[in-house]
Amino acid sequence: MMYFKGMPVRALLVVGVAVAGLAGCGEPKTPAQPRPVPVKLTMVGDTGERVRRYPGRVVATEQTEMAFRVSGQLVSLPVREGQRVEQGELLAELDARDFRNELDQRRADAKLAENQYRRGQTLSERGMIADSELDELTARHQQAQAALSQARDTLSYARLTAPYDGVVAGTEQENHQFVQARDPVLYLQSTDTLDVHFSVSENFIRRVLPLDRSFRTDVVFSGLSEQRFSAVYREHESRPGATQAYTIVLTLPMPDKVELLPGMSATVYVDEAALRHADKVPLTVPMAAVFNSDEESGARVWRFDPRSNKVQAQAVKLGEVSGDGVAILDGLSPGDRIVVAGVHRLKNGQAVRELTGERGL
Repeated sequence: MMYFKGMPVRALLVVGVAVAGLAGCGEPKTPAQPRPVPVKLTMVGDTGERVRRYPGRVVATEQTEMAFRVSGQLVSLPVREGQRVEQGELLAELDARDFRNELDQRRADAKLAENQYRRGQTLSERGMIADSELDELTARHQQAQAALSQARDTLSYARLTAPYDGVVAGTEQENHQFVQARDPVLYLQSTDTLDVHFSVSENFIRRVLPLDRSFRTDVVFSGLSEQRFSAVYREHESRPGATQAYTIVLTLPMPDKVELLPGMSATVYVDEAALRHADKVPLTVPMAAVFNSDEESGARVWRFDPRSNKVQAQAVKLGEVSGDGVAILDGLSPGDRIVVAGVHRLKNGQAVRELTGERGL
């Protein structure tokens, strides 16, 4: 056995291992820090300088259901759907032979009654007939004139003419069909102007009323994203619809060389800060930023603290929803940074890092 300064080498190895072990036990272990969760952040801005978007739809400013006031066989329908017509142009006509025969008969009756009435006047002046006889002749004459006027009207009812310049929006009847009085034959729409309907919340209405024709806004139609058209306020609903939203109606001249039909979609751009009666335009955040906590009631967002790089749940009061997101009536201030992607993976005090170009949230 080998010795080192009087001590066996084996003993030295044992002592060295023991000392190394004791030295290792004396060093405290540092717990592993949780990795920051990647999130997407956005800064809450004051929408007072932003334009908000609302979905809308095209509606005819004036649409008329054209129907006959009398029944009869349809013998002429010279117009087709989509055809433009001028005021006074013939749209449809019934077989009017019976109406003309009736008119001829009423003319003859009226002529006879008039002759009898004139003779009665002459005889009455000579005292040859009683006043009661003249009264009877007068009544017959008036009745005959009324029947003649009605027959003329009935004949005119066999023709439908355009009450204004417009376009045929659709037809309901075909030639040679028997058409009942007041059954729709076709629909006529004006072509001078068109309307755009869009819906807003009660909060919006409360902020901007009273509205008048000074309220103007831009409209973009589907398929014409490169063009904006100026529209002016026309009217709004006084009661909310089934969705508790109020419909605002805008009107604008029919654009030249653009085919716009009722039912087409549109986007309405509203500069709320420019509205005369908008005292305060609320902040708006993306819908994806809002969540409901399992532990507490009410809507919340994750507010980011740049000093600690951590997030805290912030209670917020929600307003109306628009194409830009949801309005925040209380709980946030301009300049606050909030999480807009990855909100359901976080907890209070969670360390986060901002995503800049990554995908996958």
